[in-house]
Amino acid sequence: MKKIVSFFLVISFLLAFAAFLPISGLNAKTNSTSTPSQVGMEKISSPDLIKLYEKIKKIGNALWGYKKAAKVEEKLEKISSSKEISLYEKIKKVGNALWGIRKKILYRTVTSETAPCVILAIETKDKAIIDNNTNTTNELNKAIVARTACQKTALATTDNQKKTLDECVRIFKEAHKLIKFNSSKTNITIAKTYGDSLKVCSKTATSVNATSSTAEKTNNQEIKIEDGGGNITGTSENED
Repeated sequence: MKKIVSFFLVISFLLAFAAFLPISGLNAKTNSTSTPSQVGMEKISSPDLIKLYEKIKKIGNALWGYKKAAKVEEKLEKISSSKEISLYEKIKKVGNALWGIRKKILYRTVTSETAPCVILAIETKDKAIIDNNTNTTNELNKAIVARTACQKTALATTDNQKKTLDECVRIFKEAHKLIKFNSSKTNITIAKTYGDSLKVCSKTATSVNATSSTAEKTNNQEIKIEDGGGNITGTSENED
Protein backbone atom coordinates (compact mmCIF):
# COMPACT_ATOMS: atom_id res chain seq x y z
CA MET A 1 0.00 0.00 0.00
CA LYS A 2 2.82 2.41 0.87
CA LYS A 3 4.47 1.59 -2.43
CA ILE A 4 1.30 2.46 -4.34
CA VAL A 5 0.93 5.79 -2.49
CA SER A 6 4.58 6.63 -3.12
CA PHE A 7 4.19 5.76 -6.80
CA PHE A 8 1.20 8.11 -7.18
CA LEU A 9 3.06 10.90 -5.36
CA VAL A 10 6.02 10.59 -7.72
CA ILE A 11 3.72 10.59 -10.75
CA SER A 12 1.90 13.69 -9.45
CA PHE A 13 5.21 15.51 -8.88
CA LEU A 14 6.46 14.66 -12.36
CA LEU A 15 3.22 15.82 -13.98
CA ALA A 16 3.32 19.08 -12.03
CA PHE A 17 6.98 19.66 -13.00
CA ALA A 18 6.25 18.85 -16.64
CA ALA A 19 3.38 21.34 -16.66
CA PHE A 20 5.62 24.05 -15.16
CA LEU A 21 8.34 23.74 -17.81
CA PRO A 22 6.30 24.98 -20.84
CA ILE A 23 5.00 27.94 -18.83
CA SER A 24 8.50 28.82 -17.67
CA GLY A 25 9.87 28.45 -21.18
CA LEU A 26 7.10 30.60 -22.61
CA ASN A 27 7.82 33.35 -20.06
CA ALA A 28 11.53 33.20 -20.85
CA LYS A 29 10.80 33.42 -24.55
CA THR A 30 8.44 36.33 -24.02
CA ASN A 31 10.99 38.22 -21.92
CA SER A 32 13.80 37.64 -24.41
CA THR A 33 11.80 39.04 -27.31
CA SER A 34 9.98 41.79 -25.45
CA THR A 35 10.07 45.25 -27.01
CA PRO A 36 9.55 48.67 -25.44
CA SER A 37 5.97 49.67 -24.89
CA GLN A 38 6.66 53.33 -25.75
CA VAL A 39 5.47 54.25 -29.24
CA GLY A 40 8.25 55.40 -31.55
CA MET A 41 11.18 53.66 -29.89
CA GLU A 42 13.47 51.80 -32.26
CA LYS A 43 16.12 49.17 -31.76
CA ILE A 44 19.58 50.59 -32.51
CA SER A 45 21.08 48.09 -34.92
CA SER A 46 24.67 49.33 -34.85
CA PRO A 47 26.94 51.28 -32.44
CA ASP A 48 27.74 53.89 -35.09
CA LEU A 49 24.04 54.79 -35.25
CA ILE A 50 23.80 55.70 -31.56
CA LYS A 51 24.40 59.39 -32.36
CA LEU A 52 21.15 59.41 -34.34
CA TYR A 53 19.08 58.54 -31.27
CA GLU A 54 18.11 60.13 -27.95
CA LYS A 55 16.60 58.89 -24.65
CA ILE A 56 18.50 55.65 -25.14
CA LYS A 57 17.68 52.65 -22.91
CA LYS A 58 19.23 49.23 -22.63
CA ILE A 59 16.59 46.50 -22.82
CA GLY A 60 17.94 43.00 -22.62
CA ASN A 61 21.13 42.92 -24.66
CA ALA A 62 20.03 45.66 -27.07
CA LEU A 63 19.89 49.45 -27.06
CA TRP A 64 16.64 51.22 -27.87
CA GLY A 65 15.90 54.89 -28.39
CA TYR A 66 13.95 57.61 -30.16
CA LYS A 67 15.36 58.73 -33.48
CA LYS A 68 16.37 62.39 -33.42
CA ALA A 69 14.46 64.76 -35.65
CA ALA A 70 16.25 65.15 -38.97
CA LYS A 71 17.95 68.51 -39.38
CA VAL A 72 18.44 70.16 -42.72
CA GLU A 73 22.19 70.37 -43.18
CA GLU A 74 23.63 73.33 -45.04
CA LYS A 75 25.90 72.22 -47.82
CA LEU A 76 29.57 73.21 -47.74
CA GLU A 77 30.99 74.31 -51.07
CA LYS A 78 34.59 74.71 -52.18
CA ILE A 79 35.43 78.37 -52.70
CA SER A 80 37.09 78.41 -56.12
CA SER A 81 38.48 81.93 -55.93
CA SER A 82 39.48 84.45 -53.27
CA LYS A 83 37.19 86.95 -55.01
CA GLU A 84 34.20 84.81 -53.98
CA ILE A 85 34.99 84.69 -50.25
CA SER A 86 32.50 87.48 -49.55
CA LEU A 87 29.73 85.26 -50.95
CA TYR A 88 30.24 82.64 -48.22
CA GLU A 89 29.93 82.30 -44.45
CA LYS A 90 31.11 79.75 -41.86
CA ILE A 91 34.31 79.40 -43.85
CA LYS A 92 36.70 76.57 -43.00
CA LYS A 93 40.09 75.61 -44.36
CA VAL A 94 40.22 71.98 -45.45
CA GLY A 95 43.63 70.98 -46.73
CA ASN A 96 44.81 73.78 -49.00
CA ALA A 97 41.31 74.90 -49.95
CA LEU A 98 38.65 77.10 -48.37
CA TRP A 99 35.13 75.76 -47.93
CA GLY A 100 32.01 77.57 -46.78
CA ILE A 101 28.24 77.87 -46.91
CA ARG A 102 26.97 80.15 -49.64
CA LYS A 103 25.09 83.14 -48.27
CA LYS A 104 21.40 83.33 -49.06
CA ILE A 105 20.91 86.50 -51.08
CA LEU A 106 17.40 87.87 -51.46
CA TYR A 107 16.50 89.04 -54.93
CA ARG A 108 15.98 92.77 -55.25
CA THR A 109 13.49 93.72 -57.91
CA VAL A 110 14.81 96.20 -60.47
CA THR A 111 12.38 99.08 -60.67
CA SER A 112 11.78 101.38 -63.63
CA GLU A 113 13.95 103.92 -61.82
CA THR A 114 17.02 101.67 -61.69
CA ALA A 115 16.44 99.65 -64.90
CA PRO A 116 18.36 102.05 -67.22
CA CYS A 117 21.42 101.91 -64.92
CA VAL A 118 21.28 98.10 -64.73
CA ILE A 119 20.75 97.70 -68.49
CA LEU A 120 23.77 99.93 -69.20
CA ALA A 121 25.88 97.81 -66.85
CA ILE A 122 24.74 94.61 -68.59
CA GLU A 123 25.37 95.98 -72.09
CA THR A 124 28.83 97.26 -71.13
CA LYS A 125 29.74 93.93 -69.54
CA ASP A 126 28.50 91.81 -72.44
CA LYS A 127 30.28 93.96 -75.06
CA ALA A 128 33.52 93.59 -73.08
CA ILE A 129 33.02 89.79 -72.94
CA ILE A 130 32.37 89.60 -76.70
CA ASP A 131 35.47 91.71 -77.43
CA ASN A 132 37.56 89.51 -75.14
CA ASN A 133 36.20 86.34 -76.75
CA THR A 134 36.99 87.70 -80.20
CA ASN A 135 40.51 88.68 -79.19
CA THR A 136 41.08 85.29 -77.52
CA THR A 137 39.91 83.45 -80.65
CA ASN A 138 42.10 85.57 -82.91
CA GLU A 139 45.18 85.01 -80.76
CA LEU A 140 44.52 81.27 -80.62
CA ASN A 141 44.07 81.12 -84.41
CA LYS A 142 47.41 82.90 -84.84
CA ALA A 143 49.06 80.32 -82.59
CA ILE A 144 47.54 77.49 -84.64
CA VAL A 145 48.78 79.05 -87.91
CA ALA A 146 52.26 79.37 -86.38
CA ARG A 147 52.13 75.73 -85.30
CA THR A 148 51.16 74.64 -88.81
CA ALA A 149 54.12 76.53 -90.32
CA CYS A 150 56.48 75.09 -87.72
CA GLN A 151 55.35 71.50 -88.40
CA LYS A 152 55.60 71.97 -92.18
CA THR A 153 59.18 73.17 -91.78
CA ALA A 154 60.00 70.22 -89.54
CA LEU A 155 58.61 67.74 -92.07
CA ALA A 156 60.60 69.28 -94.93
CA THR A 157 63.70 67.45 -93.71
CA THR A 158 64.62 64.31 -91.84
CA ASP A 159 67.28 66.07 -89.80
CA ASN A 160 66.18 66.29 -86.14
CA GLN A 161 62.59 65.88 -87.35
CA LYS A 162 61.15 64.48 -84.10
CA LYS A 163 62.98 67.04 -81.99
CA THR A 164 61.72 69.90 -84.18
CA LEU A 165 58.11 68.61 -84.08
CA ASP A 166 58.27 68.36 -80.29
CA GLU A 167 59.51 71.95 -80.19
CA CYS A 168 56.55 73.03 -82.33
CA VAL A 169 54.17 71.47 -79.77
CA ARG A 170 56.01 73.06 -76.85
CA ILE A 171 55.83 76.52 -78.41
CA PHE A 172 52.10 76.10 -79.13
CA LYS A 173 51.32 74.90 -75.61
CA GLU A 174 53.14 77.86 -74.09
CA ALA A 175 51.29 80.27 -76.37
CA HIS A 176 47.95 78.61 -75.61
CA LYS A 177 48.57 78.79 -71.87
CA LEU A 178 49.41 82.51 -72.08
CA ILE A 179 46.32 83.22 -74.19
CA LYS A 180 44.03 81.51 -71.66
CA PHE A 181 45.73 83.29 -68.75
CA ASN A 182 45.34 86.74 -70.33
CA SER A 183 41.73 86.03 -71.28
CA SER A 184 40.91 84.89 -67.76
CA LYS A 185 42.52 87.99 -66.27
CA THR A 186 40.41 90.15 -68.54
CA ASN A 187 37.26 88.26 -67.56
CA ILE A 188 38.01 88.88 -63.89
CA THR A 189 38.32 92.59 -64.57
CA ILE A 190 35.05 92.57 -66.53
CA ALA A 191 33.23 90.77 -63.72
CA LYS A 192 34.56 93.20 -61.11
CA THR A 193 33.60 96.23 -63.18
CA TYR A 194 30.12 94.78 -63.69
CA GLY A 195 29.68 94.16 -59.97
CA ASP A 196 30.85 97.68 -59.13
CA SER A 197 28.39 99.12 -61.66
CA LEU A 198 25.48 97.24 -60.09
CA LYS A 199 26.53 98.54 -56.66
CA VAL A 200 26.28 102.08 -58.02
CA CYS A 201 22.81 101.30 -59.38
CA SER A 202 21.79 99.95 -55.94
CA LYS A 203 23.00 103.05 -54.09
CA THR A 204 21.34 105.54 -56.41
CA ALA A 205 17.94 103.85 -56.12
CA THR A 206 15.32 105.50 -53.93
CA SER A 207 14.31 103.30 -51.00
CA VAL A 208 10.91 101.70 -51.43
CA ASN A 209 8.57 101.80 -48.43
CA ALA A 210 8.83 98.31 -46.92
CA THR A 211 5.61 96.65 -45.81
CA SER A 212 7.36 93.75 -44.06
CA SER A 213 10.71 92.85 -42.55
CA THR A 214 11.40 90.67 -45.60
CA ALA A 215 10.74 93.56 -47.97
CA GLU A 216 12.99 95.80 -45.90
CA LYS A 217 15.83 93.27 -46.07
CA THR A 218 15.28 92.94 -49.84
CA ASN A 219 15.55 96.70 -50.32
CA ASN A 220 18.86 96.67 -48.46
CA GLN A 221 20.27 93.99 -50.79
CA GLU A 222 22.51 94.99 -53.65
CA ILE A 223 21.12 94.38 -57.12
CA LYS A 224 22.41 91.07 -58.49
CA ILE A 225 21.76 89.96 -62.06
CA GLU A 226 23.35 86.62 -62.86
CA ASP A 227 24.08 85.91 -66.53
CA GLY A 228 25.31 82.30 -66.50
CA GLY A 229 28.69 83.18 -68.01
CA GLY A 230 29.44 83.36 -71.72
CA ASN A 231 33.16 83.96 -71.78
CA ILE A 232 35.38 81.36 -73.44
CA THR A 233 37.92 80.74 -70.70
CA GLY A 234 35.99 81.57 -67.53
CA THR A 235 38.09 83.06 -64.72
CA SER A 236 41.51 82.02 -63.53
CA GLU A 237 41.90 80.47 -60.07
CA ASN A 238 45.41 81.91 -59.96
CA GLU A 239 44.12 85.44 -60.07
CA ASP A 240 46.00 86.88 -57.10
